[in-house]
Amino acid sequence: MITEAVIVREFGGPEVLKLEKIELPDLAAKEVLIKQTAVGVNFIDTYFRTGLYPIELPFTPGEEGIGFIEEVGSDVTEFKIGDRVAYSTNYHNSYMSYKILGQEELISVPNDLTDAQVASSLLRGLTAEYLLFRCYQLQAEQTVLIHAVTGGIGAILCQWAKQLGARVFGTVGSKDKIELAKYYGCDEVIDYEKDSFLKVIREKTNGALVDVVYDSVGKVTLEESLRCVKQRGLLVSFGNASGAPNPINVMDILSQGSIFFTRPKLADYINNHQDYTSAASNYLSMLSTGKISVPKTIELPLKDAEQAHRLLADRSVIEIPLLIPA
Repeated sequence: MITEAVIVREFGGPEVLKLEKIELPDLAAKEVLIKQTAVGVNFIDTYFRTGLYPIELPFTPGEEGIGFIEEVGSDVTEFKIGDRVAYSTNYHNSYMSYKILGQEELISVPNDLTDAQVASSLLRGLTAEYLLFRCYQLQAEQTVLIHAVTGGIGAILCQWAKQLGARVFGTVGSKDKIELAKYYGCDEVIDYEKDSFLKVIREKTNGALVDVVYDSVGKVTLEESLRCVKQRGLLVSFGNASGAPNPINVMDILSQGSIFFTRPKLADYINNHQDYTSAASNYLSMLSTGKISVPKTIELPLKDAEQAHRLLADRSVIEIPLLIPA
């Protein structure tokens, strides 16, 4: 079968994303063919596109999508033709019209959720879930600093942390995002282009600092993030929006008060079917009940993947780009 797919044949800027036609292999016994209705676009896609994260060329970017099953392999028992399913995998190649997946990679989707809600947020929701429950179990009345709190992951983290009863400090990159951060439940919003977030946290906590920092920004924030963590607290570095962070001096960790530091990735926390499905169920339940809302999307045709990546990198854009296959 022939499908349209976005192919990267050389590392570089958004212009290296090119739409091509490729042939899919025959289905294996436990695989399904999905006609995709929406495909998510995430910051991690840019890391592979630029070569920051190693991957063999050529490849198709993308980690998540949603659609309907059009064909099933001979040994597929959990799903049938016509089922609406979603996925978030670590195998890339979601920027395409039709996609083959193993049945163990599929997630059933509640009927009350739209394609846009799921495809634009499943990977982000899984990330928030493991950060809050698996990497660190955030408790009521603890304090947390979330960078880029109005971003795709930051917004979900903030809302979920508030549901857990935490006090949330959040950073934004401009004053235009302050009200949105408050809408997501952020208790203390810090414009780090204007104020030192370390100074604000010291003042607002009377020097007690925070229990955990979730840093997805990287290079421009990580060193100061370290100073925000209280004794035996945790610094979580899980992204590089501003570039790869500089190395951390081990003695700095000691002098800060025996803090913990981790550089986790989602795949290591949902690396079996049970953890994957339970994390997805936990997140989709929060989304379905309205306890978490996701940012609005900008829907673009698959051929405009280049524009989607440019929008993703534009810090003034609050909406999340979403690719819609023909």
